[in-house]
Amino acid sequence: MPSGEVEVVEARIEIARPELGLVEWFVNSDAGLEQGFTLSERPTAATHATKPGPTSDRARRDRQTADLVLELAVSGARASLRGESVRLASDAGRAFEYGKLAVVDARGVALAARFEVPSADRIRLVVDDAGATYPIVIDPLLESTDDGQISADLASAFMGSSVSSAGDVNGDGFDDVIVGARNYDGGSSGIGAAFVFLGSAAGLGDGSPANAHAQLSSNQGVPFLTPLFGASVAAAGDVNGDGYGDVIVGSSAYAPVSGGSGAAFVFLGSETGIADGSPATAAARIVIHDFDESGLGTSVASAGDVNGDGFDDVIVGAPGYNAVIINEGAAFVYLGSAAGIADATTATAHARLSSDQGGFIGGSVMGQSVASAGDVNADGYDDVIVGAPLYTAGQGGEGAAFVFLGSASGIPNGTPATAHAQLESDQVNASLGFSVSSAGDVNGDGYADVVVGAPGYDRLQTNSNEGEAFVFHGSSTGLTDGNPLTADGTVLDPMFLPGPPGAAFGSSVASAGDLNGDGFGDLIVGARSYFPNGLLVDEGAFIVVSGGASGIHPFNRYRLVESNQAGARMGNSVASAGDVDGDGFDDLIVGAELWDGGQSDEGAAFVYHGGAFWFDQSEFPLDRRSRFEADQVDAELGWSVASAGDVNGDGYGDVIVGAPAFDAGEVDEGAAFLFLGPVTLGLALEPATPVLTAHARFESNQIFARMGESVASAGDYNGDGYGDVVVGAPFYDFGPGDEGYAFLYLGSPAGMGNGDPDSAAVRFESVQSLARMGSMVASAGDVNGDGYGDVIVGAPFYDSGESDEGAAFVYHGGPPLSDRNPTSSNGRLESDQVSARMGASVGSAGDVNGDGYGDVIVGAPRFDFGFTDEGAAFVFLGSPTGIGNQTSVTAHARFVGNRTSAALGSRASVASAGDVNADGFDDVIIGAPDYDGAASRTGAAFLFEGSSTGLSNGSPETAATRFESSHALDHLGASVASAGDVNRDGYGDVVVGAPSESAINGQGAIYVLLGSSEGIPDGNAETTPRKYGLDVGGGSWGWSVASAGDVNGDGTGDLIAGAPTFESGDPTAETDEGAVFVLLQNWRGDPVLAQQRRGDASGIPVQAGGSAHAPDRFEVELLARSPRGRERAKLEIEVCPAGVSFGAVVCHERISPVWIDLGTSGAVLAETVTGLASNTSYAWRARIHYAEYSSTQVGIQPTVRIGPWFRLQGRAANGDIRTVPEPGVGLGLMTAIVLSYSFARRRRVA
Repeated sequence: MPSGEVEVVEARIEIARPELGLVEWFVNSDAGLEQGFTLSERPTAATHATKPGPTSDRARRDRQTADLVLELAVSGARASLRGESVRLASDAGRAFEYGKLAVVDARGVALAARFEVPSADRIRLVVDDAGATYPIVIDPLLESTDDGQISADLASAFMGSSVSSAGDVNGDGFDDVIVGARNYDGGSSGIGAAFVFLGSAAGLGDGSPANAHAQLSSNQGVPFLTPLFGASVAAAGDVNGDGYGDVIVGSSAYAPVSGGSGAAFVFLGSETGIADGSPATAAARIVIHDFDESGLGTSVASAGDVNGDGFDDVIVGAPGYNAVIINEGAAFVYLGSAAGIADATTATAHARLSSDQGGFIGGSVMGQSVASAGDVNADGYDDVIVGAPLYTAGQGGEGAAFVFLGSASGIPNGTPATAHAQLESDQVNASLGFSVSSAGDVNGDGYADVVVGAPGYDRLQTNSNEGEAFVFHGSSTGLTDGNPLTADGTVLDPMFLPGPPGAAFGSSVASAGDLNGDGFGDLIVGARSYFPNGLLVDEGAFIVVSGGASGIHPFNRYRLVESNQAGARMGNSVASAGDVDGDGFDDLIVGAELWDGGQSDEGAAFVYHGGAFWFDQSEFPLDRRSRFEADQVDAELGWSVASAGDVNGDGYGDVIVGAPAFDAGEVDEGAAFLFLGPVTLGLALEPATPVLTAHARFESNQIFARMGESVASAGDYNGDGYGDVVVGAPFYDFGPGDEGYAFLYLGSPAGMGNGDPDSAAVRFESVQSLARMGSMVASAGDVNGDGYGDVIVGAPFYDSGESDEGAAFVYHGGPPLSDRNPTSSNGRLESDQVSARMGASVGSAGDVNGDGYGDVIVGAPRFDFGFTDEGAAFVFLGSPTGIGNQTSVTAHARFVGNRTSAALGSRASVASAGDVNADGFDDVIIGAPDYDGAASRTGAAFLFEGSSTGLSNGSPETAATRFESSHALDHLGASVASAGDVNRDGYGDVVVGAPSESAINGQGAIYVLLGSSEGIPDGNAETTPRKYGLDVGGGSWGWSVASAGDVNGDGTGDLIAGAPTFESGDPTAETDEGAVFVLLQNWRGDPVLAQQRRGDASGIPVQAGGSAHAPDRFEVELLARSPRGRERAKLEIEVCPAGVSFGAVVCHERISPVWIDLGTSGAVLAETVTGLASNTSYAWRARIHYAEYSSTQVGIQPTVRIGPWFRLQGRAANGDIRTVPEPGVGLGLMTAIVLSYSFARRRRVA
């Protein structure tokens, strides 16, 4: 097919092929990536497919009635037909859904269409265009979808009848899942089964009975009643305390003696997992004592540890049980022990919880749902919750759920009258209690919360049955009796999610664990009868809602996922899957028991991996940006932005921003403003924060000095443990006119005070007229390995043999602090080319060769190397003696633009990219804002990867990554920076600015590109999923971009971007006042405050790259809280020397020796890592191990949950801290020897 003509219209890219009458277009929206086709007329050379039904002879005879087919080639993924959509499984392990195929003609008439998949690398879009009026529009949607599908491969098996995490049944460090198929036929009609699938580093993948780790079957079918084995499944916790997860399976119509009384069976995990089994091989068989058709096993669950003996207990529901009153229903609790759970009956249960409400016509069916409630009062004993969906309190059939508290003696027999709390709907036939679950700790107060489903609840009108789920919070006194008016709002809010009548939201509910790693419990709610707009009846869906400091409310993030298949009943069962891929983020599993795959009603279960971006869509929500405005005409706030490090040592990242035309007594004297973390967000952008409220202001006190044209962290220049900053004033002079200066200001426990040139700790000047020193400033890292932060200052018009060749000057930190100039610099980097303007951009390059010394990168946007003004960037390597004086000829690596006037290396367009592929070597990113790509001055950014030998000379053609715009005059690449690790996957990410992006009159845009094991793929600005734009024109957003560090302390890297010509749109707003936006990547995350401290027991913090003040040790601390409520925790730390990626055998690991009670407020966990080599640069990461409060007793092996990794200030670069030389040993003479320990992934930690 011809390549076509590309045109970009706002957020839409079109590829026109006039000779075919075809326009292919892409629109990136919150719903996904739309790839559409507009055909102006029926193609004469169209590929045709035979319609279903008629013979091929007729199709050949009457080609005008044959279907229209568009055939698409697939690369980098494997296509397979899944119901009415196509599943694309990428080579990287991700899955996408290509579906929602909609076709309309020129009259707006919908045309019948379908997908066909003739092979794994071909997709056909087949359209019945008989009678259609052209042009027609063919519009499928590409969405991110599940990460694994488990199918029955057998008709009417109802796989997904029930789903649950199985815990970690084989102790390999990955959670496993169990899936029920209540009608699975294993040789005896309809006997039912449950299947266990094991997690791994890649997750679960697709599964079926053929590759299940274990198949558990009832071995009971006709002539008995269908036993419904697998109608309920659950993790049983660890009932025998051996450290392996156990499971429980319900069989609600199992007949141990006579028909239909039901049973539940416990199967134990072990080092080899769980073997195939049946009731005969179960470790425990729980059966009915004396009542037929009680439905024992309709619901099963772990009860947690209700008596605090360290062994998990189980709870089993029997909604048809007759205790005192007919059909009242009951739930039964059974206690674990060192021997596990013994065979039992309802008569030998530890506790019976019944409703005392029933009758011949109908009962309350208590026990229809059962679950652990977590520890709702944080007394160290787990509690339980039991649903009775037909219970009548004041309204018939309103339903109720009852909470019963654990204690040292467990849970006594109970009824509603003795329940700790009764939760009811106060609405006729709402069926509250049809589903119940612990919600984890959704508001982070240390107390477990509960969620209760009411699928018959009317939200909008009588008898609408949209359904609802309600959250009730725990507290020091537990729960109080409640109803919808006293619940924590509702999970579903009509204003944000008007659900269709009959959807039955709440037909299943569960804790989702902590999907996005923000420290708060999340929720999942199923709607098995969901069907939007009357289409795809009973397709089913589920919604996941994030927790937050204020619990569940409409402004929290949520994600709704539909099955896109009529009658699938997705959401009939939902659960947390635990962490099946071991990345520290919890995962989900969802059942769709009537899903049609290759077989009718075979059923399926779908697994979704968690991650920091789980809830996020393509655009950045407005309520996740904090805005700072100058409130002064033409101030140009946002001309420069940077992380300031942590200037007061409180663990929160701080930021500094420049406004070079700000007037503070002198015209255009300029200023820089320092803001301290934590930066938090309200529910909207307005009102913006004025810069005059900043923690500190730095001004030049000189007319036209333009102080703040550049700002940067200086690392820890004086080595006191607190971050310092450097501010450029390129037109400041103190002798030679416009010589330019840069000023350094020191942090302290109190932060910084206001400053001016006289109060600067160090002043850097060029001592040359018109040199414009300070046009760019940056931290240089630690180029000589002495543990002090170094700085680099650009002077793009400096003359040193050639006019305006430019230069950059490196200055080593450390005592004594004194004013500096080119003569006293520790490195002068020149271009040796007239008008090259070297030093127009400067930056740290990280450590590109992994030798433990910081490297630098310098841009020269007018440098010629075959093309006029193509521009260039040069990397210079650090060493024990620093960088020294060098030129463009002696640079370690040179990168050129290879286009006339590309301006590669312009201001703000060279930077370290961090380590985008996590290979232990930092990478660099370089912008060329005037690069001609698909159009004039589109701009581009290029990434080059480090290695053990550093970098090679390069150009756009040899870049590891090319990121370009297709729109003229976007000037993409005008700013580039490392973004830290914004999604906490361990790979460095980058941010690129395009300040003239013209979707709304040059509003500007920024783009975040995510790293991976393969680095960052080539990309285009129009199709990248993470484009963040402004909502007003003319702001030049993206003129400056930077990592903000971790400004809210949640462990995730945040971003900052400037818009120096921004105007708010308010008629009273100041013209071109400018603005700065801080973008929180984890939004409402709970603070973890990952910090490093000196190894000398002083408790003094250490800035990134700073000195440990000890030859063999340093301290790491994290603030730990559990997303499940009160638990115990340990701290795990991994430390790796420069040039070594995490997970290598030479890395050093430490885990806390004892378990710490987190209480309800959390606890700071601190450990000192010892045995390190002296005079060595190290990177580290840390994470929390969690154990149930009562499971760490002597003789019990706790089952441990492990959270995600955290890095200092959300970094993804090398060189966090440096040990000092041994006394009497010179720098650079020590061999980097690390005491290595084997790294154990097992969660069975003593």
